[in-house]
Amino acid sequence: MRSTRRNRERVVAAWSESTRTGEPYRGEFRFRRPDREVRLVLVTARTLSDDVGRVGGFVGCVNDITELRQLEHEREEFFELALDLLAAADLDAGFLRVSRSFEQTLGWTRKELVRAIVEPMEVLSSAPRVGVSIGIALWPEDGRSAASLLVTADRAMYRNKRDVSAADAA
Repeated sequence: MRSTRRNRERVVAAWSESTRTGEPYRGEFRFRRPDREVRLVLVTARTLSDDVGRVGGFVGCVNDITELRQLEHEREEFFELALDLLAAADLDAGFLRVSRSFEQTLGWTRKELVRAIVEPMEVLSSAPRVGVSIGIALWPEDGRSAASLLVTADRAMYRNKRDVSAADAA
């Protein structure tokens, strides 16, 4: 594999700096294989020094992250373009972000929406009670595509609604 030309200078400079300072090296860049396919790789390495600090070698790892970066891109694109009202949440910190469809449908900015879910907000001189139903799907355990994650989260949400309704009726 060869590094593409546009990455070569950046990689050589970062590697040289790491070798000079003894700091670990970490870099992402593209490699072009002999069949001309371009792959994204993550390289991590550190120098091996003798007892007086002279570099005696290197130890490291090269990981092909092409598929990972593609999945991340697809997830972000899906989140931005989805017509459904989507949100990303942390179980400790609450909602971290909401999709563009939230903003367009409800007429609030994303920042206002995230705050509204966490803090009471006055609307037309009253403070309405807002309930949230969520279905959670974890990537990659529950699916690797945006569509499969959405189906899993949707099923989880309706299963939870059914369980809560049954408990309320009891």
